[in-house]
Amino acid sequence: MTDDDAHAAILSGLQARLGALADAHGVELRETSDGVGHFGFDIVLALRPTAPGATPISVFPESASTTWIEFGLEVVDEVFTSPRDVPRSVADVVKVVTAVAAGRARQRLWYSPTKGEPTGSQAWVQLQEGGKWVPFQSWGRVPFRPLRRRFRAEDVQYSAYS
Repeated sequence: MTDDDAHAAILSGLQARLGALADAHGVELRETSDGVGHFGFDIVLALRPTAPGATPISVFPESASTTWIEFGLEVVDEVFTSPRDVPRSVADVVKVVTAVAAGRARQRLWYSPTKGEPTGSQAWVQLQEGGKWVPFQSWGRVPFRPLRRRFRAEDVQYSAYS
């Protein structure tokens, strides 16, 4: 299987699995194309929840080797996929999306004393119910431990889709 074939198979698998997830939670799955995604990807799959406190999730299948997932406030992280094992690649991406849709995602926003907007963020996802919280992605200025008392932190626990 070529990389292009694997990429098409991963995309097809994600469309089917995320469509089923959207139906199970009663949310909308939007598919956009022609480079309108966050990074200009050809195809973006986006779950848009209606539950209060739930976060939208966008999935950007970049290639047979990489898929990006975005949720919360600018949390964007890469899930490595394999053109040699398409079913596992799809399952790895869906595992993260399912965890976020189930309300097992949280984010800590850091604010400096002088700015009203977040200066940094950390995010975690609990891939299995009752399991370990896995660091997912951080961005911006996350203060070092000795300096944290100078900054204000706001914790956001995202709600389940249903």
